Amino acid sequence: MDPYFTIDCGISTDLFDRSLSLFLNANDIFGTVRTGGESVNPYNPSTSESTVTSQYVSLGITWRIGRAEMESQQSHGKKSGTKKSKK
Repeated sequence: MDPYFTIDCGISTDLFDRSLSLFLNANDIFGTVRTGGESVNPYNPSTSESTVTSQYVSLGITWRIGRAEMESQQSHGKKSGTKKSKK
């Protein structure tokens, strides 16, 4: 069976101080997924190949109502609020 390849692409963005996120993905944009097989049986040799339709587009919207404290600290690179006491 010959190898196959796919070309996928996508784009995403965050809006309104990361309260709203949008994404758009397209998978297998050129329709290159193929399957095939070969039988080496000496009495009945055969070869088969078929194209699989695997093209699709996905669109997503995420709306964040509240923000978790850990997410806020991670996006700004802050360390957790634990302090070490000096002796």
